[in-house]
Amino acid sequence: MKRYRVANYILFFSFIVLLMAVAGLYAAPSKEMKLFYFFAQSCFIGSFADWFAVESLFRNRLHLPFFRPVMEVNRERIMETFRHTVKDTLLPQDKMLSWVKEISLLSLFRQWYASSGLSDEKKKQLIAGKIKEIIGTFVATHEEEIVQEITEKGRQLAIYGAGEVKALVFHGNYQEKIFHIILEEGKKKILSHQVHDALVNRLERMGEEQDRGICGRLLYWLAKTDWLNVINYDDMATAIQDVAWKRLDAWDDEDTPFHQVVLAEWNQLVQDFLHEEDVQKALGHFLMNVYESCPTEEKAREIVSRWKETLREDATWEYHICAWIHRWQKKIENDEILENRIDEVGRHFIHSVWHTVSGEMYAGIYRRMETLSAEELNEFIESRVHKELEGIRINGAVVGAAAGLFLYGVIEYFYIPIVLHLITN
Repeated sequence: MKRYRVANYILFFSFIVLLMAVAGLYAAPSKEMKLFYFFAQSCFIGSFADWFAVESLFRNRLHLPFFRPVMEVNRERIMETFRHTVKDTLLPQDKMLSWVKEISLLSLFRQWYASSGLSDEKKKQLIAGKIKEIIGTFVATHEEEIVQEITEKGRQLAIYGAGEVKALVFHGNYQEKIFHIILEEGKKKILSHQVHDALVNRLERMGEEQDRGICGRLLYWLAKTDWLNVINYDDMATAIQDVAWKRLDAWDDEDTPFHQVVLAEWNQLVQDFLHEEDVQKALGHFLMNVYESCPTEEKAREIVSRWKETLREDATWEYHICAWIHRWQKKIENDEILENRIDEVGRHFIHSVWHTVSGEMYAGIYRRMETLSAEELNEFIESRVHKELEGIRINGAVVGAAAGLFLYGVIEYFYIPIVLHLITN
């Protein structure tokens, strides 16, 4: 493996040197050869021990029957540690928040605005073009989502429309407006020729149907003639119309006390009517039928398509955006409070975007890590720490050789002399 080339060379050569030391010890045993054997043996043991330790982290290279690699056994704990590392180190929310708090979007904008070598009009046109391009790209990219959102809003309006209608009537002063409209229409209708003719016919029919006897009928006929003109149904109908019109006009006059009484009764009547369960169901069915009969999705798609075409071909967009930029420049020029509010909104927006993006990145990274197999996870981790692990293996060979020399010195110059001294004495 290229990653552990130096450590593998040391392990290989320490094994070759150990074989040479064993052969030399049997061929020509001597004190120097024993020292060389101790050195080669300790170096090989240290190299092999650290090779096994590093390998045991990731894989079972020796195929031991009851052994599982450390990474495989502790996968959940490693993933949890990795999750916290990504959250706290790679995508730190607190550092980003502290950085966002120091941002002033208007200051950055002014720096760019002052540093660019363009005229004021060119700068505004450039900004307007970029804003138009961003809006156009957003609409083109999310066209289907916008259409579905508009369609869904229409469906929700149809579903909850009955409640919206009630709220509109109760809280929008529409009860009183409808009451005044009804009274106005009633006053117009009362004075119409149709009502007048209907009243005349009704009064005349009532007069004809009364039982008066022979004398009474004779007097009734004389009273109706133009000569006496005592009974005039046309005048009676006109008088009834005038009285009814005056009564409706009195109800419509807000300064009249009776107006408030009638209005209160009307409001109560409307509320009782709209609270009826059958009325609410009927409103819901009516609105849903209206929604289903209208091609809402087609209309929404047509609106979005027309908007895209307008963004692409209508040059007045840039003109209006330039005018909007100019107005805002003038508005915030001497208004520190407004400037601070804009900066605060910008900070909240940046933090919200970062929070969303970092959350998606964090979730995406973690989901990808969870899909890794044991071999892929080992490869990922090992590729990040192989230099440190190779250093551990090299140190193992060095420490093993040094420990062997130290142990040989202790045995040769301390342990054996002490034992011989105790035996001889």
